[in-house]
Amino acid sequence: MSDHDERDRELNRFWNAIVAGDPVTDGFALAAADMDVVRRLHRAGSTLPTESSAAKAWPAVLTRIASGDAAHDDPVHLGISSPRIFLETQSPPHGAPRPAAHRERGWGEGFAAALILLTLTAGLFAYGPLGLPSRETPILVPAAEDTMGVAAGQLELLWESTGGPEPFDDPYALSIDPAGNLWVVDADKGRFQIFAPDGTFIETWGAPGNDEGQFTFSDPTGRDSYGLGDAAFDTGGNLYVVDPGNYRVQKFAPDRRFLLSWGEEGDGDGQFLVATAIAVDAAGTVYISDERRADVQMFDGQGTFLGAFGGLGIEEGQFILPEGMAIDPRGMIWVVDRGNSRLQQFTSTGELRAIVGRSGYDDGEFSVPQDVAIDGGGRLYVIERDGDRLQVLTPDGRMLAVAGGPTDGDPTTDDFNSPLGVAVDAAGTVYVSDSNSVQAFRLLLPTGSLLIP
Repeated sequence: MSDHDERDRELNRFWNAIVAGDPVTDGFALAAADMDVVRRLHRAGSTLPTESSAAKAWPAVLTRIASGDAAHDDPVHLGISSPRIFLETQSPPHGAPRPAAHRERGWGEGFAAALILLTLTAGLFAYGPLGLPSRETPILVPAAEDTMGVAAGQLELLWESTGGPEPFDDPYALSIDPAGNLWVVDADKGRFQIFAPDGTFIETWGAPGNDEGQFTFSDPTGRDSYGLGDAAFDTGGNLYVVDPGNYRVQKFAPDRRFLLSWGEEGDGDGQFLVATAIAVDAAGTVYISDERRADVQMFDGQGTFLGAFGGLGIEEGQFILPEGMAIDPRGMIWVVDRGNSRLQQFTSTGELRAIVGRSGYDDGEFSVPQDVAIDGGGRLYVIERDGDRLQVLTPDGRMLAVAGGPTDGDPTTDDFNSPLGVAVDAAGTVYVSDSNSVQAFRLLLPTGSLLIP
């Protein structure tokens, strides 16, 4: 049997699975095996008619696959397994049964669009980002063995806490205030727990609700089972809090007086769907990532919309479920592109500069990356929710140290349970939150090791 016949047979089987509404994950893998076809159709994907149901469904396809949402009653089960969306514009491959309601349609044009959608989804599902490198943008995909010139180190556990007088209830994002204290989003309680750098509990602040100074640290769509929410401080000590359940950002003075808020539900300028992280640069520009909008919006300190970058997709500069952000010593914005298993680096105006990482479990690869922090030497601290580990990387993605992982076994570190947040203070202490605790580490490098420029 020729390769063409084999592919046609598998596409027929895939079509039958679509009509039956069955899971088709093996179909994704089989289709993605022909990477030449994947790349060619990836470039041709923009030819899908914008008015077609397939094109309109594509944002939901990407988001559902990346988030693992695969309910059988979902009209985009694993992206395209429901005939309700898929069959409106598509027809079966040669020899496959044609649903009665669609027998009048020709198969050539429909199959081409179907194959484009199938193969794009296949590449995303099985391999992560498939965007071809541009000549202007350095795409830095590290090789596990490429560690020459990098000093290996280790992460030493300093302390661990399960909360203050009351235990954490879904700890999430971590932030460092101007005094060097650690702020932990205690998501289910709608508040922060605040700790000194040595782990001493200081106080709680905030309360659940939708009034000034109250927060709803959860996904308003109900899709994410874990908490959300984030905070950042500007150079003047003002506090900005992402309040995703209330579709807003709240700003507070250094003494925590409420100053203002902005935002509402929607996908327009200055609106939010599921805001996930916040960062403020030295110039006072506020950056907010939104996993359902699949972009990062920029504001001034008064909440005035300045612009946005990103958009849903697998191309360079696009996102699938953007999550944590950090600003490096040069003022570059690093965004965790969770669904594409990578980090993307942008200028302060949203121009893409570099991409680091790919899907996997080796050094410099990511399994559901969730958050990033950056120290004064430019080192990247990346936590992986499914990989259960913290990686310390050079800015070009080479491994320096690691803690956690499915086979850690290192007595100087503790294992993680779905880590979600990471922060680094000015002294170099690294903090990691997981589903029930916060741990603090110190990065140890060989004597004489230089900071990464």
